[in-house]
Amino acid sequence: MRSHADVSRNARRLAAWLLTAAAALPPQGAWGQTLIDALMSTYNTNPDLLGQRAQLRQIDETVNPALADRRPPVRAQADYGIHRQNSSLRRPNVPDLGSRGHFRPTGNSQR
Repeated sequence: MRSHADVSRNARRLAAWLLTAAAALPPQGAWGQTLIDALMSTYNTNPDLLGQRAQLRQIDETVNPALADRRPPVRAQADYGIHRQNSSLRRPNVPDLGSRGHFRPTGNSQR
């Protein structure tokens, strides 16, 4: 087991090394491109990678037809249209019950 003195000595050494490394690095604006830019440029221009990507695309194009032969066939049929029906609702001959539900004659008779 390490003693407290060994741990703090190692921590001081690590801190000193990190400060030295940070001081040796140029300021961020001095670099021409970031790591992401460099990786993207390599990925897009490396002839070996481009050839492998083209080969992979060729293989990918054969996957769906191969899987389609193993799937059950699906068929569908649809139809659409408009059906118009002209109907008028006629009121049946029902006596008028009035607002209170009492029978009110609709003829010429008076009470």
